[in-house]
Amino acid sequence: MSAILAVCALQALGGEMGTNADVSVRDFAARVVDGDWSPAVQAAFDYVSVSNGYNYGATIRFPPGVYRIDKTVKLGLNAGNYGVRLSGYGAVLMGSKTLDRQPLDYEARKAAFGEKKAEFNLLALPGELDFDGTNVGPAILELWKPEGGPEGASYVIEGVTFDRETAGRGVGIKIPAETVPKNVTFRDIKVHKQNVGVHINHSYQIRFESCIIRGNRIGIWGRNHFNSISILNSSIRRQHLHGIVIGPNAGTWGSSAVYIAGSIFEEIKGYGILNAGGVQVAIVNNYFEQVGNCIGVFSPFGNTMIECNHFWGDGYGYGWKINKHRGEDVQDRGHVVIDSTGVQLRNNRYAGMPPILVFGLGGKNSFDAQPIVAAKAALADKTMAADSAGYGAYVYDAKTTQFVFRAWQLAGDHTESAKPAPVVTNAPTGPTCTICGQVYGAVKGDPKRKIPVGTAFEALPADWVCPSCGAAKNTFLVPE
Repeated sequence: MSAILAVCALQALGGEMGTNADVSVRDFAARVVDGDWSPAVQAAFDYVSVSNGYNYGATIRFPPGVYRIDKTVKLGLNAGNYGVRLSGYGAVLMGSKTLDRQPLDYEARKAAFGEKKAEFNLLALPGELDFDGTNVGPAILELWKPEGGPEGASYVIEGVTFDRETAGRGVGIKIPAETVPKNVTFRDIKVHKQNVGVHINHSYQIRFESCIIRGNRIGIWGRNHFNSISILNSSIRRQHLHGIVIGPNAGTWGSSAVYIAGSIFEEIKGYGILNAGGVQVAIVNNYFEQVGNCIGVFSPFGNTMIECNHFWGDGYGYGWKINKHRGEDVQDRGHVVIDSTGVQLRNNRYAGMPPILVFGLGGKNSFDAQPIVAAKAALADKTMAADSAGYGAYVYDAKTTQFVFRAWQLAGDHTESAKPAPVVTNAPTGPTCTICGQVYGAVKGDPKRKIPVGTAFEALPADWVCPSCGAAKNTFLVPE
């Protein structure tokens, strides 16, 4: 009876004070059934509504303790949930064995999208499937966009720990295909023992700050418009497959503007970071230790920057052979594995195993260490990556199937004040584009730009560009 009176008092308080009143999950303890807190938690979420005076959310508090969850709880089912902060320092939401058996209704949802002609959601739905086509599993918490409220969701989830009775099952926090609750901040959360710690199927403007993601199969997995994402000062440890996965995208959208910085990746069996579908991804100032392969760059969209990271240790494979690419085992064979375009590596520190393993390159690339070439690589002769320090280029020699470092002298350096040109080893046969490897030959000229046959490279106009990739004249490597 006292618990019911407490709820009534809270309802009265909410009606009078609106968003000034915080809400405690324990005020709804009367709804707990046989130790299952999910009805009480859902009641607290539902109570924060416009009808109860909450127009811009509230702070919903989880006092310290363990809250067993037998059924997925959903935040964002009414407009009043916009701007909600879930605060739970010392609180644990424990996914139970009953939750693990919760029906997922994947086919029913798919049919509903088809009937509604909701092509957007229908394309995104496969993003909830694992690499092998199985569902990633039921979630402890789902985040939805509050319908009828302002743009996005503007949630802050802080301090809460998400754990699982049976390790390796289900998801800690999930964003499903039906909704786009953008603008979410995760601060100081801890996610343990899930199949996927945080699974973001389709959303953007997401921030992770000072989080601990530990002992899951996959730590954080973002798919389909995983845009404007920052993962900062977090600890991604002891994942049984990968730490962070970007893509592959299930629908038609890439993922862009992903920033991962100041974080620790340690004792991860697969990839610390696997970029399988991102563009404009920056991986900066992180520490990697004992990881099967620290970073895999297999995005078809390109433009990944990897800068000022510390890669340490001789891998974490122990014969598991988890990471394969093009049918080739790459476990422990390179800190960074590349089969993409536009990859920029600068100022990284490598120790323990080979720094860079290359399967394929395209566009403009720069390396900060000598790469090795995979057995099943598909590289054209003279494929080139600039030396990020500016001293030369790494050029692929098809005869030896290896990259060779070549110091260079740029076309624009022929001045009296220029320093003596460094020694050039394995020099090209003519002026060579350091971006794409195109060789300029005076005997052919450049008919498309009306450069006549026999025109020497030095006589080309200053605004002449590479006929293959459009690079400026002064980026060409000129042999002695």
